[in-house]
Amino acid sequence: MQAAFLLNGVRLFILGFPPDFHPPERTLKLIINGQEKQIESSRNLTELLQELDITGPHVAIALNLQVVPRSRYDETGLNEGDKVEIVHAVGGG
Repeated sequence: MQAAFLLNGVRLFILGFPPDFHPPERTLKLIINGQEKQIESSRNLTELLQELDITGPHVAIALNLQVVPRSRYDETGLNEGDKVEIVHAVGGG
């Protein structure tokens, strides 16, 4: 078996870990829509949306002023101090 986790921005791999092993919890301080927030468990944009309980097909995210395609949310990691803008498209008339 193998476990991977981030510790201070470094991805660590542990091989042959015992069944009761759990990687350390990490928290990140992010700036989300202009407000500083402490994030408990998110490692990427997909997990951030889940942690913030944001759902729906009409959400766009910019990370540090760069728009991230939805297809890259899983692979786009988060780091301390990142600036995240989350926009919800709303239809209507």
